[in-house]
Parts: sequence; C-alpha cells; structure tokens
Amino acid sequence: MDIAFDKDEFFRQRDSQYAAEHPEKQAAKEEIHENLMAGRISALDEKLAALGQTQEDYLPSEIEKFKDATGYEEFLDFDPAEIKAALENPDKSRIDEMLVSAEKAEREYMAEATAYVQTPADIAERAQAVQEQPQGDTFSIYQLKPGDATRDYRFEPLDAIRNNGLSVKPENYELVYTAPLTEKDDLESIYTRFNIDHPADFKGHSLSVSDIVVLHQDGKDTAHYCDRFGFSQVPEFLQPERAAEVTIPTPYQMATQERISTPRGSFCVTNMTREQMQVAGYGIHHQSDDEKYLIMDNGTRAFAVRAQQPEQDNPLRTAEMTLEDDYGMIDGIINNGRRGEESEKAQEHTERTKPEKSSIRERLEDAKRECAGNKAPESKKHGRDVPEQDCL
Repeated sequence: MDIAFDKDEFFRQRDSQYAAEHPEKQAAKEEIHENLMAGRISALDEKLAALGQTQEDYLPSEIEKFKDATGYEEFLDFDPAEIKAALENPDKSRIDEMLVSAEKAEREYMAEATAYVQTPADIAERAQAVQEQPQGDTFSIYQLKPGDATRDYRFEPLDAIRNNGLSVKPENYELVYTAPLTEKDDLESIYTRFNIDHPADFKGHSLSVSDIVVLHQDGKDTAHYCDRFGFSQVPEFLQPERAAEVTIPTPYQMATQERISTPRGSFCVTNMTREQMQVAGYGIHHQSDDEKYLIMDNGTRAFAVRAQQPEQDNPLRTAEMTLEDDYGMIDGIINNGRRGEESEKAQEHTERTKPEKSSIRERLEDAKRECAGNKAPESKKHGRDVPEQDCL
C-alpha cells in the first residue's frame, strides 16, 4: 500500500494524462495496489521508465524489493485485458514471449534449488550449531495479518484504536522478523533501518504505524506500538488477558465542551486528572496564566486539565459546618469538635466519681453520730446560760 500511494503521487505530479484519467485519488491508489498484489507489475515498471526513472531511483528500487518479498514470477505477469485482446486478435498474442520467460524462470529455479541441496547430516550439524550459540538480546517485528478482520487496525495510531473501543490483540499479528539486538540498536534505529535499508532476509513491509516491535532484553520482554510519533508501550500485547479488560478512558472520551485559551493556543478541557493523563502518555507542556489549568500533550494532541481537582461534594459537610465547634474536624463525621470531646470526658469523670446513694435511715444515723462527737463538755459559764440545741 505504501508503494501504491507513492506511485500514484509520483504519476499525478509528473504525468498530466494520468491525473486526467484518474481523478479519484483513492480509487487510483487502490487500483495500483490491486495490480501489485496480483503480480501485474511490468506495466508499472514501463510507466516509470517512460518518466525517466532508473533502477537507482527510489520507486524502482522499492518495487524490486517488493518483487523479492512476494516471490514475483515474470512469466505470470500478464494483464487480463491483454489476454482477451490476444484471443480476439492472434497477431497481438504474447504467447511466445511468455513461454520464453517461463523456461528462463524454471532454469533459474532449478539452479537455485541445486545450490541449497543439503544432506541430513548437514542439517543436523547446522541445527546443533544454532542450539550451542549463546542466547543474547533480540528484537522481533510483528505486523498485522491481511484480511478484513484487521482493516480497522491497519495504519491506525494507538489513540484512534482505543477511541474506537478497540485494543491491541496479539491474535491479529504475525511474526515477520527476528534478529539480535546489539548495543547500538534502539527503537528509533530499528525504525530507520526497516524503512531505509531493509535487511535482505526481511520479508515484511516497511515499518509503519500499527506495527509492533518486541524487545527481548535482559531476560524481559517489552512490546512497543509504532505510533504516529515514536513508539508507545502496549503491555496487553504480551498479556492477552489485559486486552479483554475495560478500555481505559481517554482524554477524547472525557472531554468537555469547555475550552481554555493560552498564548500558545486554545485547548479542550478534559475531566481526567493529571495522574490519569500521565498514565495515558501525556506530559505537562505549560500552564495557563491563571495557573488553574495544566496543558498536557503527547506529541500529537494537547488537552487542558485542572491543576487542582475540585473537592467532591459531601452531603454531611453543610450539617457539620453548623454543628462542629472546631472547623478542623470537618471531615464528613459529625463529632462536635474538641469541646464536645471535653464535655463527654467531664461527664464520664462525674459519673465515675459520684458516690453511691444511701438510704434515709442510714443518713439519719450518720447525722446523729456526727452531732454526738461535736457536743461541748458540761461546765458552768459566766453570763447567760446558752440552752442546749438538739441536733434534730
């Protein structure tokens, strides 16, 4: 598909007749793609040659790589329209040319098969050598399987997949390449190599959005999704059970109608928290002038989130405001603050130290004994006699 897109743009820019004959860009690209996948490549080669393209130029070299990857056979390269014309007009038949091409291809195939003939001993020896090699770090490239089942995933960035309620499923992918991971290798160098200088044994298409690179490093595996910009980790690719989990909300799904303007632009507000945004791969870009919002982006899109999330409404808060003596105790539990605690403690102390009640008879006996102990000794005094006072 990449080659089809590039060829259509190339023809459209350099051949006015092509542009006039193919006004619908998408239809033209799909037609080129169909011809490539069917092995009808010679007509495209001829058209490139007519426009001055040599084997050293980009598109012819990409087509040669495509031929190698798909096992292109020249004798099968024919146009159904030409076959029909040949049947109607034998003078235009290319049957002789096709037979010569078929014989040549058969000779090349036999020569190649002979070169790779091995005895069982050779095969066993080579397998033994592979097993004895130390197993170091490696990387693997996975690409989507062809077919309608993966159409909604192909060449889609990760956020678009998740926004559509989909997830990265390992069963949608097939392994296309594995190689040792050297000290000089990282995700960016792997991306560059598999776009500009494909290894000879690489049979997949150029590394593109929706492909996955798995790094087998230091005894651990990590899966990285080739995204619109850079790579994004997709642990669910290595843990299929996570792909069945509820999709994590995205800033798009949590977006509000509110927008925040800063000197750097206008940004949609999302109800996600700063921590949730960071988990989703967003980092802080700048802050609004009033410091109420953080502008966070992932290299593709940016959203505004509140610098401090609003406190959730507590139905007991209003009641507590009217009852609590200490506002430091407003916590959703009506406990009447410190003064309430002190009153409760004082009441507990009074109850604890309060003497037990005695009967009336016992209290009378106690009063008599107290009076008898306080009675003055009998003696004559000068002056008026003071009459005795009964205690009762």
